[in-house]
Amino acid sequence: MTTCWSPEMVKSYCAADYSLYKVYDICNGKHNCELFASSSVFSDPCPNTTKYLDVEFFCEEIGSICDGSSTTLICPDDGRLVIVDASYGRQGNTTCPDDRMIDLNCKARLSLDIVLHECENKKTCNLQASSQSFGDPCPDTSKYLSVSYRCTKS
Repeated sequence: MTTCWSPEMVKSYCAADYSLYKVYDICNGKHNCELFASSSVFSDPCPNTTKYLDVEFFCEEIGSICDGSSTTLICPDDGRLVIVDASYGRQGNTTCPDDRMIDLNCKARLSLDIVLHECENKKTCNLQASSQSFGDPCPDTSKYLSVSYRCTKS
């Protein structure tokens, strides 16, 4: 199979330097993104050759649950949860602000393992942010659970 074949093709393989970084700069963290496959955006690695942009992506959700609260992660249709990362503790002072923020850099050591065990490859998953579930990595500090995940088809 040939992608975007043209009689003007001079080189059969070439790639613009830093294409991945360019796509990342344009699209990362956005709910939607529009890319233009053009030399003005990505440079021209092989003059006089027809080029194309090949992008593979997945959408990742990031949710935070304040200490003492719970939430349900749900994948639509026949999707299954893929847990990318999880952290129970406190990383800074902007998420779930509280008067009790003594330690601004603490994380329960097994956060990811616990969330993987509870949620990985399931359609739905109920999570509660609590020291009873994750341990107490920073006593006297209010904590939260942050989970990064995506849904994939089985």
